[in-house]
This record gives sequence, structure tokens and C-alpha cells, in this order.
Amino acid sequence: MLVEGGIGHQSARVTVATARLLHAAGVHVEVLSWNPLSLAGSTRAVSRVVRLPDAETAAESFADVSRDRLVLPTSDAAALGLSLPGSGLVDKRALYAHARERGVPVPATDVYPDAESLRAAAGSLAYPVILKPAIGKPVIRARSAADVEPFLRRVQPATAIVVQAVLHGRVRAVAGVARAGALLGVVHQVAIRGWPSASGTTTAAVTTAPDLALEALTAALVFDHDGIFHAQFLDGNVLDLNLRPYGSIALAAAAGLNLPALCAAPDAHGSDEPIRGRPGVRYRWIEADIRLAVARIRRSPGQTLSIAWEHRPRPGTAHGDASTVRDLGPAFGRLRLGRSHSRGQP
Repeated sequence: MLVEGGIGHQSARVTVATARLLHAAGVHVEVLSWNPLSLAGSTRAVSRVVRLPDAETAAESFADVSRDRLVLPTSDAAALGLSLPGSGLVDKRALYAHARERGVPVPATDVYPDAESLRAAAGSLAYPVILKPAIGKPVIRARSAADVEPFLRRVQPATAIVVQAVLHGRVRAVAGVARAGALLGVVHQVAIRGWPSASGTTTAAVTTAPDLALEALTAALVFDHDGIFHAQFLDGNVLDLNLRPYGSIALAAAAGLNLPALCAAPDAHGSDEPIRGRPGVRYRWIEADIRLAVARIRRSPGQTLSIAWEHRPRPGTAHGDASTVRDLGPAFGRLRLGRSHSRGQP
């Protein structure tokens, strides 16, 4: 069973991608959802959707519908709403404390308890800095105090906010499946582009040869976790940890590692060595990557050709949000949602 919470398209596309991977492995897929933007019912990979009005109702129903089934949350809201294992690490304050206990480097970090406390301190921060809520998004790079207020308008007033030093390089990720302290499957990837900035959600990535130092750090982070994981690092420091399916999970499958299927049948892996994803496989989240290209061209119209070339389609690229000829439902669902929003409907 997939558990989909939240209110956004992100959890919807993760649910669809994960359902397709399970369906491809012959797994019967059901979804528990309180996401009003859910596309779970539109994909042929899902046999049944249990729709509930909110997380509280879902928690009350969860025990009845999840007994003796594989349960995968496809959003932070789902993990938190049902208090699933590892849900506490959705809060970056808990994650960074956990990382320090395990000897995993963390960026220089300050935490402000709410929006007003950060607003009061905005003039004294050592810019540039990274700003992000302790739970959820957005993640932005603030170059001066002028960038703080627009960020604060996008978060709830009582939200705790993490302020971190800017690190350099590309975001790297180690993803896979863990069980009983062992890594059953591992894929390494590096982000090429992100939305709305390089520090945001990955819009393009490529798998790489294993970085064994990062893999060891990841193993320390997920030592007591059973299931899918996705750890992000920058300059050797952990940025985020998802103990659930994630946005670019289709990339792992394209590289030969179907993580949801491995999670559903962990005993099928009989080796002491983890299954490894192939390097050199590309991924692109088409919708966000096009929006990023348009935003870049508007900022730098003189570089239109070079930006267009960088964002060009590439053969063999995995597209986690793309519909296939055999499963067009999610694509039509997105069109219907778009028309509803343009008419002012919820």
C-alpha cells in the first residue's frame, strides 16, 4: 500500500512513479490518500484508492487497511500523519542531531524558532545563506536581507527555520533499500539542475560510479531503517534524508534498480553485496525543467541558445512524471487539474 498525504503535485507524481514501478514488478497496488491533487486513481498501475478527507481520519483508518501489507509513504505529510517509522527525521533539526550522533558531517547551521525571530535577525546574517523550513520546502539561497522577507511570505509564521552556510559543488545523492543494517541495493546520482535553484528539487540528474565515502555515511544514517532511502549530500555534508520513495526514483529504475520492487521482495536478493545501479543514466523532471529553462532565459536572454541546448531532450533519459501510451491517465488528470485551477476551482 502507498500512503499519499500533503496537498501538492510533488507527492502525486511520486505516488504515480512508485505505483508504476511496483505494478511493473507484478505487485498489487492500493493507495491511501488525503491529497486533493492526487492522480493515483488515474493510473492503471493502481487497483484501488481509499480517499480520506484529512490526516486525522487517515490515521484512524490506517490500522484496518494496512495490516499485513507493505506500506510506503510517498510524502513527508504521509509519514508524519501516520507516525510511520523514521517520520521524526522529516524535521531537519532531528535529522541533523541524528547525523551528528552517527558521525555524519552537517553544514554549519542555526535554527530560528519562528518567522518573526528570523525577520529580526535578518540584518545580521552572514550572507549568502541557505534558508529552509525545518519541515518541508521551499529551499532558497538568500544573497542579502532583501531575500528574507519573500521567503518568509511562503512559510507559516510558527514554522521553525533552518539557516545554513552556503556550500559549493553539486548535490550528490545515495539512494537504495536497507534492511537489518545492510544495504540491499544502492544507486548514486548527482544533480545537474534544480528548481527553483540548484539547492531546490532536482529537475535533472545523472547516475554516477559509487562514491564509497558517501555510501558509508549513508549506511550510518540508515543503519536501523528497513525500506527505501534517499540521502542528499553537498561537499560531504548531509542536507536531507528521505526514508521513503522520492521524486527522481524513476532514475534508479532506469539504471537497473527498481527500489519499490526490491523493497517489496527483499529476500529475493541473496548476495552480501548490494545491487548497484548503472552509472551514466540520465533523469529529467520535464515540467519543472522547462519552467527552469524559461526562468533562466528571462533572466539572461542573451544566453537563450546555450540555455536551450543545455535543457535539450536526450535519448534514453528517464522521465518520472511522464505518461506512457499504455498509461495516459495521469497526463489527462494533470490537464483537468490545470483547467480547474485556471477557472478558480479548488
